Amino acid sequence: MIPEAFSPFPITPDHGARLDPAAYCLTLDPGVQSFLDRVVEAGLLPYRPGLEPVARQEIAARLQESAAPVADAVIRVPVTDGDVALRVVWPLGAEGKRVPVVFYLHGGLWALGSWATHGGAAAALALACDAALVFVEPGLVPAPLALKHARAALDWVRANGRDLGLDVARVAVAGDGSGCAMAVLLAAGLPPSNGFRAQVLFHPLVGPAAPDVPATPWLDRDDLAALITPAFPGQPAWAGLSPLDLPPDRLHRLPPTLILTAEADLARDGGEALARRMMAADVETSAVRLMGCIHDFFWLDGLADTAPSRAAFAMARAALADAFHR
Repeated sequence: MIPEAFSPFPITPDHGARLDPAAYCLTLDPGVQSFLDRVVEAGLLPYRPGLEPVARQEIAARLQESAAPVADAVIRVPVTDGDVALRVVWPLGAEGKRVPVVFYLHGGLWALGSWATHGGAAAALALACDAALVFVEPGLVPAPLALKHARAALDWVRANGRDLGLDVARVAVAGDGSGCAMAVLLAAGLPPSNGFRAQVLFHPLVGPAAPDVPATPWLDRDDLAALITPAFPGQPAWAGLSPLDLPPDRLHRLPPTLILTAEADLARDGGEALARRMMAADVETSAVRLMGCIHDFFWLDGLADTAPSRAAFAMARAALADAFHR
């Protein structure tokens, strides 16, 4: 049953059994509300517990209105348990030049996400900065293994990027959702003399959800709990992988960072807590909360033309362009 127009979030019978409508106290951007209405009615909710991995990926891909661009190169980096795919896209006019790099780590709670879902948004951002995109696909593996895959990918780019026309001295890292946790941990492990030029984090998921942030049908507490637990097999959730646990001396290594959170997102407070810790560690940090917006605003085609997503893209583009050309 679709609620009356004044209700800020639509509730289906399935969600009505799990979510307290009284918690829905935020007003969403009209475009965001329209998107939620459509996906709830169509049942296109990829974070639902109990879905098979293939079904999750199919639902996420169906949400995208256009296909991801064709990568200019697909490189497979060997790791101990197989390989990691890197998809590379170069900007126009890159021939004969060394171009800066956006090293991108996608989100999806280690349960969904791929080039097909996140590649279009990541490529658009990199190309808007006249940079090459290196998009990492660590595979839908547990979080600790995904981080190892991301480190192997970065090491490969540092060692071999010049042969591809990449300026390995001008590499920025960007990510969304759970990919932000990996981005921060990678950046904190680099020496200051060889670190990233900048870091851009979209709706970062970097630790447990805060209890007082209203959930939405897109990503609720049951979804988050059901997907985080298997991402950390045999250990507590976020063990060793939450940037919020990094000591100040490690945080101090981070590059200038832009953090973009969404008001109606369970991950919001964790991202903002990270921003405060980074500021306390003397890291050049800008943090912006996008009102009336939900998790995954960066990569979902259905939100790309909303005011919050357009503003986020513009801020990210400006931050990266400034870092590459300063």
